[in-house]
Amino acid sequence: MLANDDFNSPSTACEMDLRVVVIYVILSTCGVSGVLQKGHEPPEFLHGSETKTSISRKGAILRLRCSVSANPPADVTWYRYDEEVVEDRKKIRMRVGLNHNALTIRDLDSLDSGDYICSASNRYGKITKTYTVSVVDSQPLQPRAITVVPPKLQVRCGDTAVFKCNYKSDFNSHIQWLLEVPANSTSRYDPTSILSVHSKSYVVLESTAHNDDVLRLPNVTRAHNGKIVCLAANTFGYGYNSTVVQVLPQSGLPAFVDELEDLSVSTSAPNFTLTCVARVPLDLGYYLQWEKEGEPIDPEVFVFHHLNQSRVVDACVEEISSTMTISPLVQGHWLSAREGGQYNCLVQNKTGSTIMYGQATVTFQENANDNEASKSQSAIVSLTPRRVTVQEGDSVSIYCHVRGEKKPLFAWLVKPDTSVPVCDIRHTLLIDYISYRLVGSGETWSRDEMNHLNILQLDDVSMEHAGTYLCYVVQSGAREETTLTVLPRNVGPRVIAPFMGNRSVTVGENSVLQCRAESDNTPTVQWYKEVEEGYSDETRSLFGMAVVSLGFPDPVWETAGTYLSLYSFRDGVKVSDQGKYLCVWSNGGGQDYDQGYLRVRVRQ
Repeated sequence: MLANDDFNSPSTACEMDLRVVVIYVILSTCGVSGVLQKGHEPPEFLHGSETKTSISRKGAILRLRCSVSANPPADVTWYRYDEEVVEDRKKIRMRVGLNHNALTIRDLDSLDSGDYICSASNRYGKITKTYTVSVVDSQPLQPRAITVVPPKLQVRCGDTAVFKCNYKSDFNSHIQWLLEVPANSTSRYDPTSILSVHSKSYVVLESTAHNDDVLRLPNVTRAHNGKIVCLAANTFGYGYNSTVVQVLPQSGLPAFVDELEDLSVSTSAPNFTLTCVARVPLDLGYYLQWEKEGEPIDPEVFVFHHLNQSRVVDACVEEISSTMTISPLVQGHWLSAREGGQYNCLVQNKTGSTIMYGQATVTFQENANDNEASKSQSAIVSLTPRRVTVQEGDSVSIYCHVRGEKKPLFAWLVKPDTSVPVCDIRHTLLIDYISYRLVGSGETWSRDEMNHLNILQLDDVSMEHAGTYLCYVVQSGAREETTLTVLPRNVGPRVIAPFMGNRSVTVGENSVLQCRAESDNTPTVQWYKEVEEGYSDETRSLFGMAVVSLGFPDPVWETAGTYLSLYSFRDGVKVSDQGKYLCVWSNGGGQDYDQGYLRVRVRQ
């Protein structure tokens, strides 16, 4: 140690040449009390030095902890209002340890409120930490009397919803808005974002409002359908209340994009096409169905194709379309008045109920020029369809109507979209400096001497068939083109092992039924339970059984092309749950199902 006498004054000592004090740390002269040697350290709080706040009820026990690291060990002293706190064994107790020290105050009252200071020092330094203590009455301190306004709300998809959370609290509280997630919908969310409270799942809702007691959702979707919870919490606990939200379809849905138009068709035409396009609420299972004069249409008249498609417009709306081309030639006759009449496009929901429909009346008329064949040169009157889109595996017919040639010779040519040879191609022809390949001659139907219809039939279409097809009349050189587009086929889902099977459970158990399937695209799944015939108005016939729907849980993606669906008995199995269960997987290419029997035992 260097004594004060070694220097003229404290200021001189602090300003000495560093060469004199190179191996010393001058402590006493500069206001510090010792020399820091190897292995020694000044006091340091283990859990930070920031001020701590404690709010306690009257009559409770308060324990303030002060953990300090120091070498040599620090001396810890507690102060209140600059006075040292003295232990009295009845009300105030102190515990001193190597690094951990605690001040305990029993039977708190309002006089115990104030700032308590933990002071720790050794010869190398001194530090302090403040604890602010508030003692309050023993009335409820957690948030209470919580209400959510409005308690129920119907809102249309895409609109804005606003909620206000009212509550009482003696201290500052934090508000959190939560959306309850059904057990069969948790796969929609990131697992790390799901909160589990009392066996229920929630996700946090983000609000665009400035105050946390107001929830503003500017673009409501179907995911908001259900229960929204306001959770208010402070130091002493929490309270909550909820509102029930019913998300309705957008106003005016379902709706046809264009009204169906009446058709006037010539009896010389080989076919006619009807197209129906509607906008419907997203993910509610709407689809289009055709009928004629109130009766389903015989699918054998669909010579071209019957193509159903859908596309997502936004978070609330999808657009579904159905194109139907009708020709009776497959039955051996031309179009006539019997194909005329009223055709209806039905918009139906997942239960098969018709929500709305559009009408188109098809009439036929004789073409005055049909019997006046051109004497000079044959001509192609029509080539239908001009553009056709099918899926892999479908069959397609292309019609070429020629007038003015008694015995025309037909050749069908193709300009493929790919370099892969199309089936039955034998030769290459150059027409107008464009290379075509011969497909075949088709099959010719003659209405009279001067009106002929040639049909090119393509079965089990593959991607290789895509291209531009040319109907060519050899005698006159007349020609017309049509384009064939081939889409990948949506193969129906396939149920895979482990299968549901039969199982036995005890009343009260939390059981889960599992159902797995493979699918080339994301499928939907619906659960059913077999019931007695006439069980309720919701009973329907499915696979020869009378069933009621249990809902549409979202499938869980497991691996590439594999999906899992779970049906949970969240409140425990009941005796009434015994019976046969079905899960039905569907996509654009078909459906498949699995079934199992649940036997419920009663506890002995």
